[in-house]
Amino acid sequence: METLRGRVRKFGAVVGLLGALGCRERLSLDAGTDAGDVMPDDAGTDAPLPDAPPEPPCEGPPGLYVEGSCTELAPGVRSFAPRYTLWTDGAAKDRFVYLPPGSRIDTSDPDAWVYPVGTIFWKTFSRDGLRIETRINEKIAAGSGMDAWSMRTFAWSEDQLSVSEVTDGVENALGTNHDIPPVALCTQCHSGAAVDVGIGFTAIQLNHEASDVTLAGLVADGWLSAEIDTTAAVIPGNETVSEALGYLHVNCGTCHGGERPQPVGNPLVFWIDVGTTSPAFTGPYVTAVSQPSTWSGAALRVAPGAPDESAVILRMTSRIAGVQMPPVGTESPHPAGIGSVRAWINSL
Repeated sequence: METLRGRVRKFGAVVGLLGALGCRERLSLDAGTDAGDVMPDDAGTDAPLPDAPPEPPCEGPPGLYVEGSCTELAPGVRSFAPRYTLWTDGAAKDRFVYLPPGSRIDTSDPDAWVYPVGTIFWKTFSRDGLRIETRINEKIAAGSGMDAWSMRTFAWSEDQLSVSEVTDGVENALGTNHDIPPVALCTQCHSGAAVDVGIGFTAIQLNHEASDVTLAGLVADGWLSAEIDTTAAVIPGNETVSEALGYLHVNCGTCHGGERPQPVGNPLVFWIDVGTTSPAFTGPYVTAVSQPSTWSGAALRVAPGAPDESAVILRMTSRIAGVQMPPVGTESPHPAGIGSVRAWINSL
């Protein structure tokens, strides 16, 4: 008859055998060298991820991107955004600038910057995420004005992988309602208030933080020949006033401003000078508010409290040739911009 002690010894032997088998199985699992072994759950976590598919080769606008790319900016090219935006029928715009290393912008006149030779501006127009055109202005000679600049326009292909130069314009480019204007029309805006072509790259336009290039940054990095106080490069007035005057400044001031503001003989001025401390001293207040209109459709340029009787509003909302303002670059009125000007007139 088997004793209790004998049964205990047999049980212990069985437990020991199972333990030994378990250890060998564990060692086999940990080693993982034999075919058919089950790998532990955390195996392979340090394995490198597969590389992302390469970007398809692309030939973009000259000088803007590194060779073969249409997303990576070329060395020295930086993006910027103006404080007040020019209305172009809702097209999105991306702006870029290249300033030659070691050069300085002549800012002796804070309202009329003169850019160094070699400066390049790019502006890309997009609709619904599709790039339509890129305009390039390059400073090719000393001095200022249109004769010192080369102006070119490039249309994007439908697959967004190449561009082609256009000179005579394209209507409804890539099936959108965006028209690429003839290059000859560029002078109509760029020869206005800005003495040296740049419209969006100015003291007031760069004096904000939502831009890669800012007025404060240009001052700090020594890009300006004469420092400009950021507190002076603002459009004065409360929010209602400054937003309306800012809109008129960029959308109207290139023709209605500068040394020869239109109309000749009875100038209407919408350009705001750096250092203006009060709305009452600005061109819109001096030359528009309660001033007789030279256009037959309204008695006053700006009728205080009566936007629908003001020539400014009537011409901004019209798209009749010879009446609409601005006369080029837009086929539909800008509701938000007109709304800001209406609010200002109602506040007068």
